[in-house]
Amino acid sequence: MIKGATYDIEVTISDLDTGLPIDLTDVTGILVGLYGDGKRLFGKWSLNLKDGYDDVTITDAVNGVIEVSLSSNESINALEKMAKMEVLITFLNPNYNDETQINIATDIELEVVKRSIFEGITALWIILQRH
Repeated sequence: MIKGATYDIEVTISDLDTGLPIDLTDVTGILVGLYGDGKRLFGKWSLNLKDGYDDVTITDAVNGVIEVSLSSNESINALEKMAKMEVLITFLNPNYNDETQINIATDIELEVVKRSIFEGITALWIILQRH
């Protein structure tokens, strides 16, 4: 992952025990966060409208596939180390407190964050190209 680049990140949410995709048809909420060392967030998404969060898109509910879009403004804030992801999913389930089952997967390693040799001048170049 290069700081300052834009990415569409596709994630398949699977059951930890079976490895099979989780059906997201009846999901009530999804939160996704990208972070580096010290759990400093540089990207966050929600299935439900939430201030300060971008949108999560379910692209294939039956096969547990979601997508989030990381803007260049967000990725520029990534630390130069390993980028990690956390995903929180909620379902209605009468067997749980408040009838809500919460599944969390954390410390999902994405890739090493690197700096571009053009970091800091890319936006200026785009502006100059428009004139």
